[in-house]
Amino acid sequence: MPRVIPSILVDSPAVFHERLALCTGHTDVVHIDVCDGSFVPRTSWADPAILASWTEPRPRLELHLMVDRPDLVLESWSGVRDVARVIVHAEATTFDSARIVAACKQLNAELFIGWRLLTNPAPYAAVIAPMSPAGHLVMGIENIGFSGQRMHLPELASLMTQVRTAFPQSQRFIVDGGVHETNTEHLVALGADELVMASEIFSAADPVGTLERLNQNMMSLSSGGGVDG
Repeated sequence: MPRVIPSILVDSPAVFHERLALCTGHTDVVHIDVCDGSFVPRTSWADPAILASWTEPRPRLELHLMVDRPDLVLESWSGVRDVARVIVHAEATTFDSARIVAACKQLNAELFIGWRLLTNPAPYAAVIAPMSPAGHLVMGIENIGFSGQRMHLPELASLMTQVRTAFPQSQRFIVDGGVHETNTEHLVALGADELVMASEIFSAADPVGTLERLNQNMMSLSSGGGVDG
């Protein structure tokens, strides 16, 4: 069933902790954006050493590694509990695919492959296919690493078609970037399984209520009822 996943993309541990606490009890997974200032032109706070020391209840973590060396970054998360999924971008400058697969196995986490909006997936197939990804994250915006942007729907639809062709064995899709309540129905129709939202949730007056309402709308879509309003 399609669902909305809240995304945390922040610069400080205090705001990170606040948003993680808000999500606890209202979702089973939170999407964590990890930015290195090179693969994307900004950094984000997501310190695995500090997160490993937090013992209070929290949702499982979905790590979106927007970094040049995802293999090295991923290994630094080995002591963090409850990592459900790891997303590694195909376009990363360089990485050791065997180390990524091994790190995911150690974490007991699914491996997804991330794709920039205008990437042609075909040339990456020889490297990515042997990693046996469980699915793919497709970006709906060009300027990744920043929230609150408008989605480019035609390009996104084209990218999903190209990914399906290049990787017929892994057909699960996360859509990230430019996801708003107004385009959720279209994205589910395209075959999205998860929709990642940040500003739509955390800029709302009632973030928890907004997240719950969005997922109620997802349930309505999956049953064929359409989105209310």
